[in-house]
Amino acid sequence: KLTAVLLAVIMALSVLTVAPFTVSAATYGDYEYRLEDDYTCTITKYNGSASNITIPSTIYGNKVTKIGWSAFEWCENIVNVNIPNTVTSIDSYAFSACSNLKNITFSNNLKKIDYASFSGCTSLTSVSFPASLTEIGRRAFRDCEKLASASLNNGLINFDDSAFYNCKSLSNI
Repeated sequence: KLTAVLLAVIMALSVLTVAPFTVSAATYGDYEYRLEDDYTCTITKYNGSASNITIPSTIYGNKVTKIGWSAFEWCENIVNVNIPNTVTSIDSYAFSACSNLKNITFSNNLKKIDYASFSGCTSLTSVSFPASLTEIGRRAFRDCEKLASASLNNGLINFDDSAFYNCKSLSNI
């Protein structure tokens, strides 16, 4: 009898290890996010359709410090985005191809804008970076064809020479 019970338990456990598990992203309103080891949050995806976006500064009491890779990519409805002061980093392709994005209010604590973060934002006409920004990555604003002016700061440590690649209207930095 003991052998039969043990075999039944082993069979039951083996079914659990073979059965597929579905992992869904954590959500907060229209946002998907990841809770990091230091109990900060990274926005990983936006599922809404609003034209005016204010990214939350906290999610369930945890600070939102990063906008993740491709989180808002191809969100063509977005016209205005307000990034809260808790955000310190914007990852690659975060807002890439948001073709109607016209206005960005950056976090006053933003330190890094990564590779191609705003590439293809063809309606963007000007950007003003906070004094806290130390790094603008390669092709961060690539193909922002209407971008005419950019206000940089003295604190930039790493400013890639192709950050404004193919910004045909850029005439004032």
